Amino acid sequence: MKLRKLQLIDFRGARGAFDRKLKDKNYFVYAENGRGKSTVADAIEFSINGDLDRFHREGCTLGSAIHVDADEAMVSVKLDDGRELTRTLKGDEPSPSRTGDGEEVILPSLPVLRHATVNDFMAKTGGEKREALLQILDLDALNGFRSTLRKAAGLAKEKSKAARTRTEEERAGLESMREGEDLLDRARALAKTAEIEAPISSDEDLSNLSLKLPPAQPDRLRPVNELVKALEGREDDDSAEAWNAAVAKEGVQREEALAALLRQGEEILADVWDEDACPLCELPQDRGTLTASVKARAADLAESRRQLEEARRVATTRADAARRLGVALRALLAVAPADGWPEQTLIEAAVERLEAHERSVRTSLRELTAVPVAPDLGLDFSSIVPALRAAATPKESPAVAALTSLHDLREQSKRLRKRQAAQTAAEAAHTAVEKMLEIADTTIKAAVEDALKPIQDLAARYFGVLMVDDIYSDIELVYAARRSGQVEFSVVFAGHQPPLTPPQRIMSESQLNALGIALLLARLKHEEQEWRTLVLDDVVNGFDAPHRQGLLRLLKDEFSDWQVIVFSHDSAFRDVAMQTSGGGWIFLEIVRWTPSGGLVLDDGDPLDRLESELVAGTASSGLGGYARAALEGGLSRPLMKLGYRELRYDPRGRFSAHDFLIGLRGGLKRAESPLAELDVFDHMGGANYMATTLVHHRDGAPEPTRDDLLRLAKDLRELEKVLVCDQCGKPVWHLANDNSRQCECGALKA
Repeated sequence: MKLRKLQLIDFRGARGAFDRKLKDKNYFVYAENGRGKSTVADAIEFSINGDLDRFHREGCTLGSAIHVDADEAMVSVKLDDGRELTRTLKGDEPSPSRTGDGEEVILPSLPVLRHATVNDFMAKTGGEKREALLQILDLDALNGFRSTLRKAAGLAKEKSKAARTRTEEERAGLESMREGEDLLDRARALAKTAEIEAPISSDEDLSNLSLKLPPAQPDRLRPVNELVKALEGREDDDSAEAWNAAVAKEGVQREEALAALLRQGEEILADVWDEDACPLCELPQDRGTLTASVKARAADLAESRRQLEEARRVATTRADAARRLGVALRALLAVAPADGWPEQTLIEAAVERLEAHERSVRTSLRELTAVPVAPDLGLDFSSIVPALRAAATPKESPAVAALTSLHDLREQSKRLRKRQAAQTAAEAAHTAVEKMLEIADTTIKAAVEDALKPIQDLAARYFGVLMVDDIYSDIELVYAARRSGQVEFSVVFAGHQPPLTPPQRIMSESQLNALGIALLLARLKHEEQEWRTLVLDDVVNGFDAPHRQGLLRLLKDEFSDWQVIVFSHDSAFRDVAMQTSGGGWIFLEIVRWTPSGGLVLDDGDPLDRLESELVAGTASSGLGGYARAALEGGLSRPLMKLGYRELRYDPRGRFSAHDFLIGLRGGLKRAESPLAELDVFDHMGGANYMATTLVHHRDGAPEPTRDDLLRLAKDLRELEKVLVCDQCGKPVWHLANDNSRQCECGALKA
């Protein structure tokens, strides 16, 4: 399928309608940046694919493609089979592609290759390249399959590692219980002490032992230790003395109340009261003097209040210590032995005295009254604590102790065997998944290599066309199973082995882009394609001049049956294309863009434009570009069509009209053609200098006139005419005979 027409309305920068019929030829659409070439390229992609990949990469919604002054965009195309299809866009939802009768049509994706596409692909990691290639090779299912297996392998590895760690922990616990003896020897010794007669000759015998432990006893040592801690915060001297002295001071109650009143007075005078009068009696009084008096009285009270607060802090600390002691004693009583603690009656009485004392102290601190003297608990803690500790220590017979140890040994042995079984299962699962991953990698590698082999061979050949030398060879796409599975280019550089990967190590950006374009074009060429239209949008960004020429050769030789539509802002690329492409290309230029009018397209034939501008009366000073392009195109086209190789060597492909004139005339002379002596060639001798002078103004140089340009246009038309046979109407390069060319009837030869 090929395109025969494109129309867009209110799509991106095309306000109103943009309409263009297309022939069965290649198109080169040139425009400076900002003139709207990407609008046209995007419209072609949207009309067929219903989406814009570039928008997704740049984080735009599809609705951004609607012109800012419109609510809906529309793109129509006509195919070479006669179908006319229309797709609209409203919001972010594109409509289906429909015929004029409303029938929905689903077409295969149109190949659109952009500089960003190539650049992004070459910048991908090996794993990302693998995903992208499997996707474009319709092997995308392998991505998810391998990813699932790799994730499962990672989890199995972690579980195996964790199971091994837990097994070692249980083994270390059992080692400490065996105390250097064999497990069964240690178990038999403990069983003998515990007076158990059951035989223990195997791990199974140990596991099946029936052991009856005595009832569990509460932990009595812990509350004894807590009591010791509580006693550390208790002092023998009475803490009430300082507090009682402070509150016994005459007027302390009144001072506290006055201090609170003064604090309120300061706030009122500072924030609320703004009159020269006392806020209480409202008698006249200077407000500043009143404020100063209040502050002075507050300062006098500060020291006595500080002493009171210090006494409060000390008394509170002692009350907290009494509370902690009471709590510790009550916890001790909660786990008393069956025959009671030593001095248990005194302990119970002490708890009651401590709780009553604490309540009294809290009340006194709140009401500013004297606190009671600390009560005499009637306990000598220095002697009672050792007695309590002795009573709390478990008193087990050797038989009971051995029975407990045997029980612990048996349970630890069971836990170890359980952990060992879990470790064995985890390691087996890990081994199985790793084996599956190895099989998957082998299968994926074979599938990828089988799919890539014809493409990479073609890509290597295409890359050779794009390059100007053979410094790089044996280009391959290699699949490596490491990490997530990677696909990367490998190349041999200047014959050195082994091949190098990735190519970023040695290739420039221009060479990397050439490699990416070679791969993507090879994929299009190799696979069955319904489309015979290929869109290239600014793919030569960063290309050197030889690579531009190589791309044109590649398109001419390998895609001659395709309709290639090239968009570019690179005028040098446009010039190279015009000089070398021959008659299979149509050159267009988007000459301007306006917000209201949208895109303005010119057919771009420089000779037609030169003549039309001369007829319109345009001054010669503004026609230098048209003149030079017309001259270069008029001379380079017959030179390339005749296949002459008379041009000087320039690796960057920089040829002037003068070079084309010498090459064309030299080739005709070598072919002994009478066309070499045409007068028109003499007229064009200085035309290159004339056109260059118009393009690049030179001080002191005479400026060509409109008559000079009219003569140039006339000569170019004359050259077109003489290269076509008057009898058969065919150009002189119509037929090739050995090393010569001729028209169809043979009357005109070169």
